[in-house]
Amino acid sequence: MPKYLTALSHSPYPTMLFPTQKPPCFKKNVNFAYTTEKVRTMQFRKVTEDEADKCYEMIDLVRNKMIADGRHQWTASYPSRETVENDIRQQNAWVLDNHGHIIAYGACIVNGEPEYAHIIGRWQTQQTYMVVHRLAVAVDARGFGHGKQFLRETEKLCRAMNIHSIKVDTNYDNREMINLLSRLGYVICGQIDYGERGRRFAFEKVLA
Repeated sequence: MPKYLTALSHSPYPTMLFPTQKPPCFKKNVNFAYTTEKVRTMQFRKVTEDEADKCYEMIDLVRNKMIADGRHQWTASYPSRETVENDIRQQNAWVLDNHGHIIAYGACIVNGEPEYAHIIGRWQTQQTYMVVHRLAVAVDARGFGHGKQFLRETEKLCRAMNIHSIKVDTNYDNREMINLLSRLGYVICGQIDYGERGRRFAFEKVLA
């Protein structure tokens, strides 16, 4: 197990290990349309069908960086273009948009992950939930809190829909995502087994 991992104090699974160091900040060669000075101009909205190319291009860059960094969250074949197109077709694809720039993408789906019924562990609640899949922040927009903003906007969406649980799963080596979820009050509840894609840590946040 990599040396950067350590026990997460509030986890009901103390033998699971999690990172504690601050996430890296990708601020070199930044397009300043993405910086904190522009955060207030961000729009959280659904993706339209004619934006499939734009969204997939951003996701593909994120995937390539993950693979280059030796991460195992995504693979050469996942997420596929078909997956993204299906997100959009089902009206589950949401983005942070800054004047036409796609800053962050995620699929927000109500009760949308069948494997969550087979958690190795125990969820905090058994109520209707929103799952966030395929959350990605543009490679040249990292380090400015856009992932946090996307999840905060998802909380607002859930409250508007009278949904009080958000569930997310992520790979053990996705340090930034694990740190972000922990800071936002998500609790580790166990693991999800995706077969050939491996196991993922399962998080839930119960909204007040």
